[in-house]
Amino acid sequence: YEDLKPPSSPMPSSPRKC
Repeated sequence: YEDLKPPSSPMPSSPRKC
């Protein structure tokens, strides 16, 4: 999983926020 970034990023490395 590359979603270890805060929601501050408009477009994270992996758009898996669904």
